[in-house]
Amino acid sequence: MLTWGQKKIAMSFLCLLIRKNISILLSTIEISVDFLIYDNAELRQYSFKIITALCHLQKPDRIYVEKSVNEIIDNRNEKCEGGERDDNLWITFNNYQPSKSQNE
Repeated sequence: MLTWGQKKIAMSFLCLLIRKNISILLSTIEISVDFLIYDNAELRQYSFKIITALCHLQKPDRIYVEKSVNEIIDNRNEKCEGGERDDNLWITFNNYQPSKSQNE
């Protein structure tokens, strides 16, 4: 059984080892999750950092594709115009039509 000081040193080393090119063992994840509810605040902080880093590593990279405005507009069949249109009524509340006179 390790003392809390030894556990703290081990968790700090685990924080340094978390990288994309190093595979993480399941036991590492289990230990980190177990330490999330540990009595010592420092071990909880290290555990939180490890879980956060693991979640960050699991997130896939974004793929950016640059397109010009003309490429986007050319792919549409109808002409592009702004303002109030019938196809934008689904955005409004209860198909709201603006009043046309002062009395309305």
